[in-house]
Amino acid sequence: MKFLKYGLAVVLIAVVALSVAGCSKEPLAAKVNGKKITVAEVDEKLQLQLKQLEQQYGGQHGEMFKGAEGEKIKNQLKQTILDQLIDMELILQEADKQGIKVTDKEVDKKIAEIMKSSNLKDQKALEEALKKTGMTLDKFKGEIDKVIRLEKLISKGLKVTDKDVEKYYNE
Repeated sequence: MKFLKYGLAVVLIAVVALSVAGCSKEPLAAKVNGKKITVAEVDEKLQLQLKQLEQQYGGQHGEMFKGAEGEKIKNQLKQTILDQLIDMELILQEADKQGIKVTDKEVDKKIAEIMKSSNLKDQKALEEALKKTGMTLDKFKGEIDKVIRLEKLISKGLKVTDKDVEKYYNE
C-alpha cells in the first residue's frame, strides 16, 4: 500500500513536470513594465499590415514580399510594428494611471462614425470589410478602444487658453 501511494505520487509529479515543460512559454518580442508583447502579436500585426499593403498596391498575398529584398522590407516593417506596440503600451499604461476609461457606448459611436465615413451600411458590411483585412469585429473594437483612450489622454493634457491662441495668432 505504501508503495502504491509513493508510486502514485511519483507519477503525479512526473505528469505535472511534463505538462509544465510541455507548455513552453510563448516567445517574447518585448516586455513593457511587466506587460508582455509576444512574437505572435507582432506577427499577427505584420500579417494584417502585409494584407493591407497588398490590397492597396495590388498583387497576391505574399507575392510582393518575396526574395531577399522582400524579406528585408518585412523585417523592417516588423521592427516598426514592434516599436508601435511598445509605444502604444506605454501610452495605454499612462492612460490607466490617469484613470481614463472607455465605455462600450463610446466604442460603438466611434465605429458608427467610421462606418459612415467608409460608406458601410450595416454591421455585416463592416464585418466583411474587416474580414478582407484579416481582422475580426472583436479585435477591431479592441483597437477602437485603444484609439479612444489615446485621444482622451491627449485631450486631457491639452489645455489651450485664449491667451495661447492669441499669442500663436500674433506670432
